Amino acid sequence: MPSHPSLALAVAEVARKLESNVRELVAWASRAARELADRGLVELLSCEDRRDASWAGVDGWYGLVGRVGLTPVYYYRAVAVAGGALAGSRDGIVYSPGSPEDEVHELASLAALMAEAALARELEGVEVVVVDGPLADPPHEPRGALARSRLPRYHARRAGLLRDLVRRGVLLLGYAKRLSGRALASVLGALPAQLGDAELATAVLGTALREARSSCFAVLGPLPLASPAAEHYAALRPAVYYVMARWWASARRLEVPRGQADDALALLPSLVPRGLEHPAPVLLAHRLAAPSPAEIEAARMILARVTSHLLPG
Repeated sequence: MPSHPSLALAVAEVARKLESNVRELVAWASRAARELADRGLVELLSCEDRRDASWAGVDGWYGLVGRVGLTPVYYYRAVAVAGGALAGSRDGIVYSPGSPEDEVHELASLAALMAEAALARELEGVEVVVVDGPLADPPHEPRGALARSRLPRYHARRAGLLRDLVRRGVLLLGYAKRLSGRALASVLGALPAQLGDAELATAVLGTALREARSSCFAVLGPLPLASPAAEHYAALRPAVYYVMARWWASARRLEVPRGQADDALALLPSLVPRGLEHPAPVLLAHRLAAPSPAEIEAARMILARVTSHLLPG
């Protein structure tokens, strides 16, 4: 009589087979962490706040809220939070009868990002602004005809808004939750398997933290901004850093104007208190940016009512 399949046994077999891969990666990460530290590319930060500063966070949201006939209707909202309270907001509706939905989706996304940059520039009385996402966001030129016509010179305009903020002496950080690409290949040379920056940075920084138990943060960088949109942000000279807190499961990305990097890194312990998954300014802004389920449902009902009046019966 055949035995009942066992998930535990199947997983145990896979774990046994992968154990050697994990050991090899840990050994490589330990060597890479030491090599990068010798080259001044890995830095360990203490758990102590080194500087107290007034800060603000900026985040945005966009999404499909309904349709009128075949026309998708998107809504976007950007908010700024300073000192734990709402400091400003911008929102808008995006639709274009007859346009492909992927182009309307892209336009809504870029409109939200532009609103975030405009809000950041308008902030007064703060020393630090943390924007959710990279400074060069997205890392490519607008692709659709709709976005190119509605938001001409998108990256040049967004870069100009952020540059104005920096020229006022405000410290600017772009924070991204996820890593992508293979920029570390140019720094590390031979790499284990075909791993990307997300896995490699997590392995290297996690190893550095395990070997230096008195530190709370590990930082890898600076790395060059590898993006087709980089030329538009040349005046900011953004540098890329991969960072990891001791309590994070994976590395994150910071983009900082190169002249502000030292101050930005010194602020990490105060921006990310122990236990937080993301910088406090970003977390607070994120909670206010997204519409409530009740708001979205109300919008969908309004649009559905319009559609129902147009249908026969």
